[in-house]
Amino acid sequence: MWSDHLINVVKATVSLVPWVGWALSSLIADYVPTQKEKRLRSALEDIWEKLSLLDDSYNKIINTEWFAFLFERWLEWIKNHYQEMKIRCFKGIIINWLLKSNVAQQEKEYYLSLVEWLSDLHLRLLFLLYKHQQYFENYGIDTQDRRFESWNWDQVMSWSFPWFDLDVVYSVWSDLYKMSILRHECNRNVMMATSWLALIRQNHISALWSKFISFCIEY
Repeated sequence: MWSDHLINVVKATVSLVPWVGWALSSLIADYVPTQKEKRLRSALEDIWEKLSLLDDSYNKIINTEWFAFLFERWLEWIKNHYQEMKIRCFKGIIINWLLKSNVAQQEKEYYLSLVEWLSDLHLRLLFLLYKHQQYFENYGIDTQDRRFESWNWDQVMSWSFPWFDLDVVYSVWSDLYKMSILRHECNRNVMMATSWLALIRQNHISALWSKFISFCIEY
């Protein structure tokens, strides 16, 4: 069952985007969840600033089957999920799908599937290892405490993921290592005995997967 009010709200939001707004509005008219108006509106408003910089040449991309496929999957995901990091990655993909023409369409689709498959914690850990300072800023983690620089990795992980048991966080690290996403195996004894600054400066994420996380969070 579709809500005419919801459809009109979302269409009105995206139609404000110059050049590409009406193309997006057309997609929304065909596929809009009925019970997630607030979440959908918020997600659309977040990407509005980036999309507003596009000119009418991008309509050719928006009107393709590829982009319609992406947009519908994105709307479906927003309707059914709430995880903040996953929503951020989906927004990054939908923006970079348009902006990064040097990435093959099949590769973009693969990135989309990975974000769907990985847990929110997997993606948060990758974000921390890829851009730790940005991670701290985004999640309001105060790094001004003088003790912070002398902390070991265990302490920083507790600070960075206060809502998770550390055993779970390190289990996720092991998952990513087994998938060849991370270069280094999780050795908690070493991490507890080492300054987190020394560890964070290591290149933990392989080049291929750095490209993936960059595509998801840098927009």
